[in-house]
Amino acid sequence: MNPGRIEDFERGFAFVAEGPTERVFYFEYLKWCCLVERDSTMTRLPNKDVVIETRSGRVLVQFNVMGAVSSVPNAASWVQSRPLRFPGIPWTVVLCYDTDGDESLSLETRAWKRFRRELAETDVDVIDLAADADIEDVMLADIEGVRRFLDLGSDVEPHGRKGKAKLKSLYKASCKASGPRRAYKSGEKAEGLIRSLSFEVIEERSPLHIARLRAAVFG
Repeated sequence: MNPGRIEDFERGFAFVAEGPTERVFYFEYLKWCCLVERDSTMTRLPNKDVVIETRSGRVLVQFNVMGAVSSVPNAASWVQSRPLRFPGIPWTVVLCYDTDGDESLSLETRAWKRFRRELAETDVDVIDLAADADIEDVMLADIEGVRRFLDLGSDVEPHGRKGKAKLKSLYKASCKASGPRRAYKSGEKAEGLIRSLSFEVIEERSPLHIARLRAAVFG
């Protein structure tokens, strides 16, 4: 696909993701949105950027995986060097990270305040998709879908404090039920599980209100 000129795009979205699991999750979410939004298609370019065709025009999507929540505030330089080198279209920065319930990561630290100030100076819109726990907690909003993927009965409940621990407990229960050893792996290896989930259910149940991202991208 020829991505065309930057002037051909109506808007751009720069995703700043804490880790690869967040990137996979939101990539698959956008793919699902294209299935339910009329006249919409999505293409991944060789450079890993994404082009979405919507009824209201073309959208450019870029991802940056920071590796740790403490590194997210350092993404301001990436926003300046990548998305904002194309100033001809309006940009929205999408923050995808989890706080793991840690109050020290409540956006009040010096680094986060600096990051917010730098974003404000760029005159971009911001969609904050912070999870109070793990991205896996968001995935578990469709607990029925997780059970189906693991061939578990509806009576099998997850155990653990955080979403990742809960998913690992379900994978362990699946091993006992079906025999072959299975273990939850985050990042790209979680793609199969994420693809099997119902994003319609996640939109309804997730405390992140991710439907606002769908509304912003597809107009």
